Amino acid sequence: MNGLHPITVVALRTFRLEASRSGLSFHVTSGFRSLSRQRSLYARWLRGDPRVIAPALPGRSTHNYGLAFDVVSDDQVALLALGRSIGLETIAGDPVHFQVVSKADWQALLQYPPATIAAIVRNVR
Repeated sequence: MNGLHPITVVALRTFRLEASRSGLSFHVTSGFRSLSRQRSLYARWLRGDPRVIAPALPGRSTHNYGLAFDVVSDDQVALLALGRSIGLETIAGDPVHFQVVSKADWQALLQYPPATIAAIVRNVR
């Protein structure tokens, strides 16, 4: 997927392979999100759009740095368990979200402005 960090691409491919081995399938609904796209999602949520699960503020989402993807499946519960079993992080209340950075590491990064976060993420291999 365009814009995903290389580590996220590997994680997504691994996730898809393991899901297939487990008899699960899924559809990716979101990956990298530009700041303008994040602003749009946030505005829709503020207006009460029921299709939008409380998004992070622009610049504060792992999607904005290519570190997350959202997927849907006929068995979301099993998919969540599988994702966690292969090291993906999930977010309570957002059952379609998977990310490659731990919650603790992400919180540490959020002390920096978005441009600094982007520079740090670009240098992670």
